[in-house]
Amino acid sequence: MELKSEEELLLPWNEVKFNKSELNTMAELSIIIPVYNVERYIRKCLDSIQQQSYADFELLLVDDGSQDESFFICQEYAQRDSRISVFQQHNQGPSAARNLGIRHARGNYISFIDADDYIMPTMFAELIHGMKESGSDLVISPMTVEYVYFKNKRMLRPELAFDGKISISKEHAAEILSLFETALINSPCARLYKASIIQDYDIKMPDGVHYAEDLIFNIEYLKYCRSVFILNQSLYYYTKKKEGSLTTSYRPQQFHSVNLAHDKALEYLLGSVGIQGELEPKAYYIFVPNTIISFINLFYKDCPLTRSEKLAYIRSILNDQKVMDKIDKAYKPGLLPQLYKTLLQTRRTRFVYYTCKLYRYYKLSLQDLSRRTS
Repeated sequence: MELKSEEELLLPWNEVKFNKSELNTMAELSIIIPVYNVERYIRKCLDSIQQQSYADFELLLVDDGSQDESFFICQEYAQRDSRISVFQQHNQGPSAARNLGIRHARGNYISFIDADDYIMPTMFAELIHGMKESGSDLVISPMTVEYVYFKNKRMLRPELAFDGKISISKEHAAEILSLFETALINSPCARLYKASIIQDYDIKMPDGVHYAEDLIFNIEYLKYCRSVFILNQSLYYYTKKKEGSLTTSYRPQQFHSVNLAHDKALEYLLGSVGIQGELEPKAYYIFVPNTIISFINLFYKDCPLTRSEKLAYIRSILNDQKVMDKIDKAYKPGLLPQLYKTLLQTRRTRFVYYTCKLYRYYKLSLQDLSRRTS
């Protein structure tokens, strides 16, 4: 497949299909989808968007150098639907693809979807209604996780501690912190953003960050929000695959990204929101399980590091005084949180190594067993 020149990459592939007036027609909503090697899933995603009860949108598909039929499927849909524009770039990752979409978005609102997920027919109608009725700057719909690698698909539906409108203020600090504790603020998908905030403050997905980049984007956006609205229903289905996706592969810079994202979260929570008292240790605790997850990341099959290199990597983090200072300040009630914290505070490299290795093996074995017996 021949990639276009840099100038051509800035033009929708289906631009020749429309006259100038049609191209300048404003849609209320801009939907941005990064596309990379998702030929097995993208039709279901695009069909779910075309079946929306809300129709005043433009759909920006950004192919990130796919090597399968994904790009051609995008073209096929664009030829049938004048609301769809297709862009193409050399492989740079989902952040760069989303940023390209943001540059070309013309709607009053912006929403992101991953190309291997799908949505319910009323999602955008509900998101936009929630934003207009509440007067909020960000609307969040919780995701349902669909585990597609089981023989019989499993669904994990979210449980919300609260819903409705949350003002960004010290009075609602506990609710705002909960968005971070429950990872409800982590993803850009199933959200509705105001394009004016993104564009006026030049908010972008961060370059060079390949894990937690979505959280960093959302934190930057939250800085300019007066309130957030949480829908009480899940309208987005996130498909969890066993192999071949970013969520099931080794990430070399995972701890660096986690550490960076947590520093930015602390800056926002302690500074902009002003959390204090018993909430402050909870804000630090978010870092604890994410640090352990970054160690478990070392035991994916595609990790190229040797045993000695893995041990050295863990040791370097456990010996970092700034890291340990954050862990020492962390607290969350319950036996499991205390065990997680104690595991890191021991600074026993081999103990941490084998605990995380065992955890990774146990999770895989459990999943395999569930798949065989379902």
